[in-house]
Amino acid sequence: GLAQIVHSKTHGNVFAVIQFLNNMQLEGILYFCIGTLMWKWDEDEVQSDMYVTENVAEMMIFKLKNTLSPDVRNILQIGACLGGQFDPSTLSFIAERLQATKNEASLTGQELSSMHDSSTCGKQRISVIQCLNHCLGQGLLECHDGLNYQFTHDQVSAAAFSLIPQEKRDYLQLRIGQALLEKLSDIELERKIFIVVDLLNRGVSFISRDNDKECKLLATLNLKASRKAMRSSAFTSAESYIKIGISLLGPEHWSCQTALSLEMFDTAAKIALCNRNWNDMKYYLNEIICQNLPTENKVSAYIVKMNYFFYHQHFPQEGRDIALDALSKFGVIFPKKHIKCALIKELIKTKFFLRGKCISKIRDHFVMEDERKMCIMQLMESLVIYTNSTNPTLSFLVNLKMVQWSVCHGISRYSAVAFSVYGLFLCGIMGNIAEGYECAKVAKAIVEEFNGIPESVFGCNAYINHWVEPIHIVEKRFRQDYDVLMRTGNISVALASRRISNQMSLSSGRPLASIEADTAITSRELEEHNNERLRNLLLPMWQFVLNLMGQSNDPQILTGKVMQQDDLLRKSEENKDYLLKSTINFHQIWAAFYFGDLEYAGALVKDIQNIQSTNVGSFLVWRCALFDGLTAFALARKHQSYKWKKHAAKVTSKVRRWVEKGNVNCKHILFMFEGEMAALKGKNETVREKYSAAISTAARFGFIHDRALANELFGIHMLEIGETYFAAHCLKSACELYSRWGATAKEKHLSDKYKWFLDDKRNFLANRGGTEI
Repeated sequence: GLAQIVHSKTHGNVFAVIQFLNNMQLEGILYFCIGTLMWKWDEDEVQSDMYVTENVAEMMIFKLKNTLSPDVRNILQIGACLGGQFDPSTLSFIAERLQATKNEASLTGQELSSMHDSSTCGKQRISVIQCLNHCLGQGLLECHDGLNYQFTHDQVSAAAFSLIPQEKRDYLQLRIGQALLEKLSDIELERKIFIVVDLLNRGVSFISRDNDKECKLLATLNLKASRKAMRSSAFTSAESYIKIGISLLGPEHWSCQTALSLEMFDTAAKIALCNRNWNDMKYYLNEIICQNLPTENKVSAYIVKMNYFFYHQHFPQEGRDIALDALSKFGVIFPKKHIKCALIKELIKTKFFLRGKCISKIRDHFVMEDERKMCIMQLMESLVIYTNSTNPTLSFLVNLKMVQWSVCHGISRYSAVAFSVYGLFLCGIMGNIAEGYECAKVAKAIVEEFNGIPESVFGCNAYINHWVEPIHIVEKRFRQDYDVLMRTGNISVALASRRISNQMSLSSGRPLASIEADTAITSRELEEHNNERLRNLLLPMWQFVLNLMGQSNDPQILTGKVMQQDDLLRKSEENKDYLLKSTINFHQIWAAFYFGDLEYAGALVKDIQNIQSTNVGSFLVWRCALFDGLTAFALARKHQSYKWKKHAAKVTSKVRRWVEKGNVNCKHILFMFEGEMAALKGKNETVREKYSAAISTAARFGFIHDRALANELFGIHMLEIGETYFAAHCLKSACELYSRWGATAKEKHLSDKYKWFLDDKRNFLANRGGTEI
């Protein structure tokens, strides 16, 4: 029957079926018989005369050629050049401009005059609308909002475009692009920049290189399109636009079009950096640096070069030297030796400048206007960010200079980093959490004032805010910042934000399955961007998560699917990467304590100062204190050791100071320590009080893993003093909480360790209706 014939010719393609049946009707092979009130067809004629090509566009070409008037075809062809959407006003304006140019009087060999004669604009608009309505009736176009039209299928658009003679397509698109450029306002052009530039670029061969005005205009438009593509992380498209733009610059462009050339080559270097096209990047940077231009004009190029060495080649020494050399050209000299002495001197000077000033009022300070000083601040900002983890002493030294300049010469967008890192210094080194947090708020206000990007307050979230704000909120902020930073092309800081977000999510107690999935995505992105160092920093946490989930042979050793513990430790030693080593050690301590190897945890805790010194201000400092203190308490109880008891008291005092200064993330930790201290002294009622407070506080702030740990430790103490009902109740709650978190290995470890006790009490608890604490 007809259904089998149609299926065999269209292969079930719905769009092809509709067009095939329409064509049959047009040819008269399929018709409706009035006498029988039925559809009729001749199967032999269908088989012999009708065919369907695998390219559905050919059927559409047949339909457009044979069923539409020249006026309608012309409108569809213009619409096909415009792409996604078009409106009657734009179509009419373009058609009028094309009619005014003799060479575009014919698109398909048909005159445009019948539709675009010398009539009024209103009549033209009506004529265009009539054509569009006809296409709506034919199912070629659709209109959802009564104003903007679009093709019903890509094949319709392709067929309409194919009707334009090959030799006229590029020139026609150029003319359409020029018409759009004439019609669109600046705001509309920004919104449709890709459409306009793509049309103009297709006809670029028709633009004479002697026409400086048109070449400069199109080069500028390509620069705008490239930057917009960068903001959308479309770096391949951005590269295409910028290369076309550079090709339009004249042979003497560095002397005749200096400002435009500088913008073009600077943008091209940044795009090449994002795409890891190192040769292109070096070419663009050398073009800028070798020009006889003021140093101010080369600052951005120096920063791109620094970024290359710090993040992509892992040569921080070279990156640092580039920054220091560039600053020396401005007469700003920083020492390469005896930096600590210089740091103390600058700290005293900074305190003097800030004497009598309220930090929170600095956001209302006067604005820096000296362009030369702004360039120096920009270089110092980059040096501070890039050396923060590799040379923190130099980073703080440079940052103190930025704070001084902000106070003396005025606030700028770069002052956000200055007060962010100064807040880290106050918070992480001086222990002044309140004043450090005030600096973080100043930094945020400056970013908002200058419409900055999250890069400027990266340090606030990473090293300050978690000392006051719940870590869940800070972690969520990092995830949001990642999206913004990627859209603005700041890939290095975006990836750093995502890595810290993953690590914070583990400490905040987010479900392990979710953390593992997110971490796998981060790892892939770091591999794609060739950022081995950040990926190595991610691996210990990732492997520990897998260990907790039961996906390793030994949950205490960081060896399994994603890393080998000994190999990564050896690599950290070879590269003198102390941050990586401290990250591994932190997760080793966590794993050792969780899975009962107290002696190994104690051995690692002895070097805990190294973890804290390489993670100044980081949330790992107070997170590490949790296992430092609990290990000390456990060993003090196990060995009746005064040394460990003294160490535990010291850690407790430190955590108490943090809580008193506003650290909400440490409240439950302090309660746990106070409960452990009470247990050492045999004060069982205090133990009950403090651990109950620890459990409820951890629950209130969403620390499900610490809530489980508190239940576990409380249960063990209750078991030791013979309170078997409460012991069973707490241990059962701990198992359930670990399971809910996703830590099946930890839950199994705890269940197996106390199986003899829990099995005996399980039925008793069920009968008593025991519930989780």
